[in-house]
Amino acid sequence: MSLPDLPDDVLAIILGKVGESSYEDYAGCMLSCKTFQRLSKYPEVLQKLDLTKAFPPPWERIPNASNILYECAQFRNVHAIFLCGLIDYYFAKPRITGINHLKSAADAGHCEAMYLYGMALINEKQLAEGAKYIKMLWTKRGFEAVWQCLENCSRVVQEMSIREYRGYEMLVSQIEVGDEGVVGQFEVVGDEWLIYNEILCFIDYI
Repeated sequence: MSLPDLPDDVLAIILGKVGESSYEDYAGCMLSCKTFQRLSKYPEVLQKLDLTKAFPPPWERIPNASNILYECAQFRNVHAIFLCGLIDYYFAKPRITGINHLKSAADAGHCEAMYLYGMALINEKQLAEGAKYIKMLWTKRGFEAVWQCLENCSRVVQEMSIREYRGYEMLVSQIEVGDEGVVGQFEVVGDEWLIYNEILCFIDYI
């Protein structure tokens, strides 16, 4: 019995494992035979497909109509949901759809989604909720993860409109902060200091 003769459910599991490890190998399998091409659209395959190397930052270069992203997002692929949210919120501009996608990915623990969703909420004047996501990212992932998120998202910041940028500037001018912020002690840092510091880091890329 050759590989294509195996039952579809078994082949889907195999292809899902391949896609979880490498998008390039997944694409190679898909092109190798009609059976894998058909199975490549199975939910259990698309849900696990690793898109991080196929769609690296800067993400604004991703075509708006990249079908594979929306197909994967439909079946709860977290990175695909994040990318759809980023494209929709910052570039395609159906903002409500975009922010909902960012929330879904953030709630699933996606680092960049937690960061951008938190900053988007802050810009929408939902300060406490935005600070919650940023603080969660700091406490669960640490300093290096937050700075990697900021670096990955820096091109997104550069694409912000003047209105969005001025909104962050206005918030900074309105926040009163003391000397309470110490890295490594974010469980006791007030939201005001956290928001103030993150906005300054965020817009520093402009």
